[in-house]
Amino acid sequence: MAGIQTSRHRVLCTARLILEPLEVEYARELYQPLTDPELYRFLPQQPPESVDELRARFSRLLAPECAARRFTWLARYGGSAIPVGMFQARLDDECFSLGYRVFRPWWRMGFATEAVDGIGAHLDDDYGVTALSAVIDTRNRASIRVAEKLGFELSGTVPHADFFAGAWSHQFHYRRGGFAIERGVAGD
Repeated sequence: MAGIQTSRHRVLCTARLILEPLEVEYARELYQPLTDPELYRFLPQQPPESVDELRARFSRLLAPECAARRFTWLARYGGSAIPVGMFQARLDDECFSLGYRVFRPWWRMGFATEAVDGIGAHLDDDYGVTALSAVIDTRNRASIRVAEKLGFELSGTVPHADFFAGAWSHQFHYRRGGFAIERGVAGD
């Protein structure tokens, strides 16, 4: 794993999606969909308060010290410019950890499953990464379904993993070979 260079970040295509490497300039376009509070129901984060704040978040995310260990994509529907969600693969100790947010108009249409499957194939084809894992809030039924549909198996539970929005969050840890999913948003 130590030899993986994420600087080879490229556009990915699935049956219905084009996943483009994230750019800071996308902040204006993505501000509105990322202000939906439902996207943060299972995440210890808040929606951005302004386009400038989102631009700063993207700048930090894409800074060399962070970008050296992760890929971040904006998923668009087919050949259109319509954003469907954001996806990330972060290199951890022994595998990639996936996180994503599918924007609400696109929930329950299979886009999370499709994108995660495509990213997993990319990591396997381009980097030889076959082991994957997923960290999912125990209340997030949609993400649990995505993980199980893609062959992830429950490998552990972490009670009281985080405290936010006035309640404790518990986490399920899923494994499939060497690939990891973190999912905080309802709705596939």
